[in-house]
Amino acid sequence: MERRFILGLGILLFVLAFAIAVSLGMKAIHAPGEEALAHAAQLSLTGDMEQAVSLAGEAYSRWQKYRSITAAFADHSPMDDTERLFQEMLVYAQSREIPHFAASCTQLSAMLKAIYETHSFSVKNIF
Repeated sequence: MERRFILGLGILLFVLAFAIAVSLGMKAIHAPGEEALAHAAQLSLTGDMEQAVSLAGEAYSRWQKYRSITAAFADHSPMDDTERLFQEMLVYAQSREIPHFAASCTQLSAMLKAIYETHSFSVKNIF
């Protein structure tokens, strides 16, 4: 009986540690991209399109780099929506459609924030 209790407690502690690691990992992966996209939206509206496109490109590269890790833990619907928004943002960046580019960056920033907040470790997300 005592062995099963210790084994069960060990499994629960492992699951808790794994959940905390995923939570911190998701934020570490997506927070820089979220901030870069929010800043890119502001820069594009103030006229610094080159820097805005550069920041957005870095955020997209980061997204591509960690997409498979994120897909292992995140729902696929937001992942697909985020990928679609990145593709739209790249088209707007290439065509220099500033209002649409800024709107895409703002939407992407919100999506990335939602992805890591959804996986944040809290009582609300446990139940």
